[in-house]
Amino acid sequence: MDMSRQVQPSAVDFLVHSLLINTHYIVVRCLKILRFDVMQPLELC
Repeated sequence: MDMSRQVQPSAVDFLVHSLLINTHYIVVRCLKILRFDVMQPLELC
């Protein structure tokens, strides 16, 4: 019982942590793309 209690929370924490990292990466990437679009709209067109 103790093993299952230790494994499940760690797995959940790992999933949440990975989701937070992926979300943060996507947000940062989108912000960089938006900044690039605002800074240099002519070159993209």
